[in-house]
Amino acid sequence: MVNVDFASPSLLLGTALIGTGVLLLNMRNFQYKVSRDADIVVAAMVSIVGSTLIFQGWRLDPLLLLCQALTTSVAFWYGLETFRLRSKEADMVR
Repeated sequence: MVNVDFASPSLLLGTALIGTGVLLLNMRNFQYKVSRDADIVVAAMVSIVGSTLIFQGWRLDPLLLLCQALTTSVAFWYGLETFRLRSKEADMVR
């Protein structure tokens, strides 16, 4: 049985995670010097976690959802910092 709650924060968080995974995969086309092969694995994992939050997020209690949101935000900022460092490294190589 598939149960999706359309008025839950887990739907928003799951959709944001899937969008981030798709954006990470598209980085290979737009900024190929910044992307790495390991980004494919990370994008797949992020998409799986996002889809799990969409389809099973209604079962999360509020504390677990808060922990998931905080973990996602830390991972998002870590990813941004990683891309900044990769851009600087690509500029220094030129």
